[in-house]
Amino acid sequence: MAAITSKGASFLEAPVSGRKKPAEDGQLVILAAGEKPLYEAVLPAFDILGKKFFFLGQVGNGAKMKLGVNMIYGQYDECILGGACVGRKEWAELSNSSRRAGSRCYCKSDVQNEGAVYDWE
Repeated sequence: MAAITSKGASFLEAPVSGRKKPAEDGQLVILAAGEKPLYEAVLPAFDILGKKFFFLGQVGNGAKMKLGVNMIYGQYDECILGGACVGRKEWAELSNSSRRAGSRCYCKSDVQNEGAVYDWE
């Protein structure tokens, strides 16, 4: 940082939260930190790239926030994968017995999509 500012330049970190589709659609969440005047100067570019942006103060805070968000995503993905694996054999047996009885077979994802997993309120 000192090497940058000693040359008269400014620095702003701006890690993003979002995956491929939000990036393509300009719907990223931008986690900016650094010099406030530079942040304000680049807001028009952030308007194109993201749906929401946060100024988090000194350099390093954007990266820390990004790390925290990634930790949450990692835990979420782990929970989803764990839930998908639990009862796998039982679901397969249920599906097979439903088919043999001529009943409609519901996937676990059918049940999840209608249940508490997607009901956040």
